[in-house]
Amino acid sequence: MTRALFRELFGEGVVVAEMDPRQADPARLSPDELALVSSAVDSRQREFAAGRLLARRLLSELGVAGSCAVLRGAEREPLWPEGIVGSITHKRGWAAVALARSSVVCALGCDLEEDQPLGEDLWRSVLTPAEQRWLRQQANGGQLAKVCFSAKECFYKAQFSLTRQWLGFLDVELSIQPGAQPFVAGSFVVEPKCALPALDGRGALTGRYLVRDGYVATALSVSA
Repeated sequence: MTRALFRELFGEGVVVAEMDPRQADPARLSPDELALVSSAVDSRQREFAAGRLLARRLLSELGVAGSCAVLRGAEREPLWPEGIVGSITHKRGWAAVALARSSVVCALGCDLEEDQPLGEDLWRSVLTPAEQRWLRQQANGGQLAKVCFSAKECFYKAQFSLTRQWLGFLDVELSIQPGAQPFVAGSFVVEPKCALPALDGRGALTGRYLVRDGYVATALSVSA
């Protein structure tokens, strides 16, 4: 059983909850939340329910009063209560939510992918030339390419709440910094290749990754 993929990836001020979405009961959603997925298949309803039920648990942990429904914005992003930032991710049998107070963290992102190599036929559309060159020099470039894919998804989620901009994969370049076990854990530094004024002056944005139990997990937070 997978446990705590994300807890060790985020620093102080970020609370995390995780679960198997197959154990989530959509009947526990608020009517407004359930309406968002009422026509979806059971597995999708349970994934959605897992994210909202985990979020509810964390909101209570952060002292947000009441049973707060987490609805969706125009771009399908979660709408958090005032003073809260967060991110939801799920992938085949696991779901996670990370939340923080906006006075501590102004944006955060988390992403979950299956631990399968990213096919080289996709590299040109996902990876910059510099990233491709680096990966071709690594012993397990396909697996690290999947880490890059997940790290970019993670960054996009974090930056969107600040910039409201949609980015392409090639709008961001990563520097992967493997740990002692490079295919298990490490960090990444994000360098936007396009103008993102809302992030000016924040310096390098650094996230962390973990490969375990058949998943690639990535996390990034931007300090307030």
